[in-house]
Amino acid sequence: IAVSLSADAEKLDISSRVEAVDAVMGFSPGSKQGSPEAEVALAEAIENEEDLKTAIVFAREFLKDLKIAPSQIQYLCEEAIRAGCQGHRAEIFACEVARASAALEGRQITSDDLRLAVKLAIAPRGTFINTPMDQDEMMPPPPPPPPPPMDQQNDEGDNEEQEEDNEEQDEPDEENEENQDTPDVPDVPQEFMFDVDATPMDPDLIDFTSRERSGKGG
Repeated sequence: IAVSLSADAEKLDISSRVEAVDAVMGFSPGSKQGSPEAEVALAEAIENEEDLKTAIVFAREFLKDLKIAPSQIQYLCEEAIRAGCQGHRAEIFACEVARASAALEGRQITSDDLRLAVKLAIAPRGTFINTPMDQDEMMPPPPPPPPPPMDQQNDEGDNEEQEEDNEEQDEPDEENEENQDTPDVPDVPQEFMFDVDATPMDPDLIDFTSRERSGKGG
Protein backbone atom coordinates (compact mmCIF):
# COMPACT_ATOMS: atom_id res chain seq x y z
CA ILE A 1 0.00 0.00 0.00
CA ALA A 2 1.30 3.47 -0.82
CA VAL A 3 0.26 7.09 -0.32
CA SER A 4 -0.41 9.24 -3.35
CA LEU A 5 -0.17 13.02 -3.11
CA SER A 6 -2.56 14.80 -5.44
CA ALA A 7 -1.24 18.02 -6.96
CA ASP A 8 -4.71 19.25 -7.92
CA ALA A 9 -5.03 22.20 -5.55
CA GLU A 10 -7.65 24.92 -5.38
CA LYS A 11 -6.67 28.46 -6.19
CA LEU A 12 -5.23 30.33 -3.21
CA ASP A 13 -5.98 33.92 -2.29
CA ILE A 14 -3.23 36.40 -1.43
CA SER A 15 -3.38 35.80 2.33
CA SER A 16 -3.05 32.02 1.88
CA ARG A 17 -0.05 32.49 -0.41
CA VAL A 18 1.64 34.83 2.05
CA GLU A 19 1.04 32.31 4.85
CA ALA A 20 2.56 29.52 2.75
CA VAL A 21 5.66 31.56 1.97
CA ASP A 22 6.10 32.53 5.63
CA ALA A 23 5.84 28.87 6.66
CA VAL A 24 8.58 27.87 4.22
CA MET A 25 10.89 30.78 5.05
CA GLY A 26 10.45 30.19 8.78
CA PHE A 27 11.30 26.47 8.60
CA SER A 28 14.72 25.50 9.89
CA PRO A 29 15.66 21.80 9.61
CA GLY A 30 17.46 20.30 12.59
CA SER A 31 17.30 23.37 14.82
CA LYS A 32 14.94 25.80 16.48
CA GLN A 33 12.32 27.30 14.23
CA GLY A 34 12.29 30.95 13.32
CA SER A 35 8.98 31.80 14.99
CA PRO A 36 6.48 30.35 17.50
CA GLU A 37 4.01 29.83 14.67
CA ALA A 38 6.58 27.72 12.82
CA GLU A 39 7.14 25.64 15.95
CA VAL A 40 3.42 24.92 16.25
CA ALA A 41 3.11 24.12 12.52
CA LEU A 42 6.06 21.72 12.70
CA ALA A 43 4.65 19.94 15.76
CA GLU A 44 1.27 19.50 14.04
CA ALA A 45 2.94 18.18 10.88
CA ILE A 46 4.96 15.63 12.87
CA GLU A 47 1.82 14.48 14.72
CA ASN A 48 -0.11 14.09 11.47
CA GLU A 49 2.77 12.13 9.95
CA GLU A 50 2.87 9.74 12.90
CA ASP A 51 -0.89 9.19 12.67
CA LEU A 52 -0.54 8.47 8.96
CA LYS A 53 2.26 5.96 9.58
CA THR A 54 0.10 4.14 12.12
CA ALA A 55 -2.88 4.08 9.73
CA ILE A 56 -0.72 2.60 6.97
CA VAL A 57 0.60 -0.14 9.27
CA PHE A 58 -2.93 -1.21 10.22
CA ALA A 59 -4.10 -0.88 6.60
CA ARG A 60 -1.40 -3.26 5.38
CA GLU A 61 -2.64 -5.93 7.77
CA PHE A 62 -6.30 -5.29 6.94
CA LEU A 63 -5.53 -5.40 3.22
CA LYS A 64 -4.44 -9.04 3.36
CA ASP A 65 -8.00 -10.28 3.97
CA LEU A 66 -9.85 -7.57 2.03
CA LYS A 67 -11.58 -8.94 -1.08
CA ILE A 68 -13.25 -7.06 -3.90
CA ALA A 69 -16.55 -8.53 -5.09
CA PRO A 70 -17.06 -9.74 -8.69
CA SER A 71 -19.83 -7.16 -9.21
CA GLN A 72 -17.43 -4.40 -8.17
CA ILE A 73 -14.76 -5.69 -10.55
CA GLN A 74 -17.36 -5.77 -13.33
CA TYR A 75 -18.26 -2.14 -12.61
CA LEU A 76 -14.61 -1.04 -12.90
CA CYS A 77 -14.16 -3.03 -16.12
CA GLU A 78 -17.25 -1.38 -17.60
CA GLU A 79 -15.91 2.06 -16.69
CA ALA A 80 -12.57 1.19 -18.33
CA ILE A 81 -14.36 0.12 -21.52
CA ARG A 82 -16.43 3.30 -21.56
CA ALA A 83 -13.27 5.41 -21.14
CA GLY A 84 -11.51 3.57 -23.99
CA CYS A 85 -8.69 2.15 -21.86
CA GLN A 86 -6.38 -0.23 -23.72
CA GLY A 87 -5.13 -3.39 -22.04
CA HIS A 88 -6.04 -4.33 -18.48
CA ARG A 89 -3.84 -2.06 -16.39
CA ALA A 90 -6.61 0.48 -15.80
CA GLU A 91 -9.06 -1.94 -14.19
CA ILE A 92 -6.31 -3.88 -12.36
CA PHE A 93 -4.90 -0.74 -10.76
CA ALA A 94 -8.44 0.50 -10.11
CA CYS A 95 -9.15 -2.64 -8.08
CA GLU A 96 -5.98 -2.05 -6.06
CA VAL A 97 -6.89 1.61 -5.48
CA ALA A 98 -10.36 0.65 -4.25
CA ARG A 99 -8.91 -1.96 -1.88
CA ALA A 100 -6.28 0.45 -0.54
CA SER A 101 -8.85 3.20 -0.01
CA ALA A 102 -11.08 0.88 1.99
CA ALA A 103 -8.15 -0.57 3.95
CA LEU A 104 -7.05 2.89 5.08
CA GLU A 105 -10.54 3.36 6.55
CA GLY A 106 -10.62 -0.15 8.02
CA ARG A 107 -13.84 -1.23 6.27
CA GLN A 108 -15.21 -3.11 3.28
CA ILE A 109 -15.14 -1.64 -0.23
CA THR A 110 -17.96 0.82 -0.95
CA SER A 111 -19.13 2.78 -3.96
CA ASP A 112 -17.03 5.77 -2.85
CA ASP A 113 -13.88 3.65 -3.15
CA LEU A 114 -14.92 2.55 -6.65
CA ARG A 115 -15.51 6.15 -7.74
CA LEU A 116 -12.11 7.15 -6.39
CA ALA A 117 -10.55 4.26 -8.31
CA VAL A 118 -12.20 5.39 -11.53
CA LYS A 119 -10.89 8.92 -11.04
CA LEU A 120 -7.31 7.95 -10.15
CA ALA A 121 -6.68 4.83 -12.26
CA ILE A 122 -9.12 4.78 -15.17
CA ALA A 123 -9.68 8.42 -16.15
CA PRO A 124 -5.94 9.17 -16.71
CA ARG A 125 -5.67 6.10 -18.98
CA GLY A 126 -8.72 6.87 -21.11
CA THR A 127 -7.77 7.15 -24.79
CA PHE A 128 -10.81 8.98 -26.15
CA ILE A 129 -12.36 10.89 -23.27
CA ASN A 130 -14.67 13.56 -24.67
CA THR A 131 -15.30 16.95 -23.15
CA PRO A 132 -18.79 17.29 -21.65
CA MET A 133 -21.15 19.65 -23.40
CA ASP A 134 -21.66 23.09 -21.94
CA GLN A 135 -24.99 23.91 -20.40
CA ASP A 136 -25.67 26.38 -23.22
CA GLU A 137 -25.06 23.71 -25.89
CA MET A 138 -27.31 21.13 -24.32
CA MET A 139 -30.85 20.70 -25.68
CA PRO A 140 -33.46 22.42 -23.52
CA PRO A 141 -35.92 20.11 -21.79
CA PRO A 142 -39.35 19.71 -23.37
CA PRO A 143 -42.19 21.85 -21.97
CA PRO A 144 -44.38 20.23 -19.30
CA PRO A 145 -47.74 18.82 -20.41
CA PRO A 146 -50.86 20.87 -19.72
CA PRO A 147 -52.68 20.15 -16.44
CA PRO A 148 -55.76 17.87 -16.63
CA PRO A 149 -59.29 19.19 -16.00
CA MET A 150 -60.41 19.76 -12.40
CA ASP A 151 -62.88 16.84 -12.40
CA GLN A 152 -60.16 14.44 -13.53
CA GLN A 153 -57.78 15.79 -10.87
CA ASN A 154 -60.35 15.14 -8.13
CA ASP A 155 -60.94 11.57 -9.33
CA GLU A 156 -57.20 10.91 -9.51
CA GLY A 157 -56.73 12.33 -6.02
CA ASP A 158 -59.35 9.96 -4.56
CA ASN A 159 -57.76 7.00 -6.32
CA GLU A 160 -54.30 7.94 -5.06
CA GLU A 161 -55.55 8.16 -1.47
CA GLN A 162 -57.10 4.71 -1.69
CA GLU A 163 -53.89 3.28 -3.19
CA GLU A 164 -51.79 4.88 -0.42
CA ASP A 165 -54.04 3.34 2.26
CA ASN A 166 -53.69 -0.09 0.67
CA GLU A 167 -49.91 0.30 0.41
CA GLU A 168 -49.63 1.31 4.07
CA GLN A 169 -51.48 -1.84 5.09
CA ASP A 170 -49.19 -4.03 2.99
CA GLU A 171 -45.91 -2.35 4.00
CA PRO A 172 -45.20 -4.29 7.25
CA ASP A 173 -45.39 -7.67 5.51
CA GLU A 174 -43.18 -6.45 2.67
CA GLU A 175 -40.58 -5.08 5.10
CA ASN A 176 -40.41 -8.37 6.96
CA GLU A 177 -39.99 -10.29 3.71
CA GLU A 178 -37.22 -7.92 2.59
CA ASN A 179 -35.36 -8.30 5.89
CA GLN A 180 -35.51 -12.07 5.56
CA ASP A 181 -34.65 -12.36 1.86
CA THR A 182 -32.16 -9.49 1.34
CA PRO A 183 -28.60 -10.90 0.95
CA ASP A 184 -25.37 -9.08 1.78
CA VAL A 185 -24.93 -7.37 -1.60
CA PRO A 186 -21.62 -5.54 -2.32
CA ASP A 187 -21.91 -1.77 -2.62
CA VAL A 188 -21.68 -0.67 -6.27
CA PRO A 189 -22.46 2.83 -7.68
CA GLN A 190 -25.92 3.05 -9.18
CA GLU A 191 -24.71 5.16 -12.12
CA PHE A 192 -21.57 5.08 -14.27
CA MET A 193 -19.14 8.00 -14.16
CA PHE A 194 -18.50 7.71 -17.93
CA ASP A 195 -21.12 7.72 -20.66
CA VAL A 196 -21.02 5.09 -23.42
CA ASP A 197 -19.17 7.57 -25.67
CA ALA A 198 -16.42 8.16 -23.04
CA THR A 199 -17.91 11.48 -21.89
CA PRO A 200 -17.52 12.09 -18.13
CA MET A 201 -20.93 12.44 -16.47
CA ASP A 202 -20.01 12.65 -12.77
CA PRO A 203 -19.45 16.31 -11.69
CA ASP A 204 -16.40 15.40 -9.61
CA LEU A 205 -14.89 13.44 -12.50
CA ILE A 206 -15.58 16.30 -14.93
CA ASP A 207 -13.73 18.72 -12.67
CA PHE A 208 -10.86 16.25 -12.22
CA THR A 209 -10.34 15.59 -15.94
CA SER A 210 -10.53 19.30 -16.83
CA ARG A 211 -7.90 20.18 -14.20
CA GLU A 212 -5.70 17.30 -15.35
CA ARG A 213 -5.61 18.69 -18.90
CA SER A 214 -5.05 22.32 -17.98
CA GLY A 215 -2.90 21.95 -14.85
CA LYS A 216 0.68 23.19 -14.93
CA GLY A 217 3.38 22.99 -12.27
CA GLY A 218 5.50 25.95 -11.21
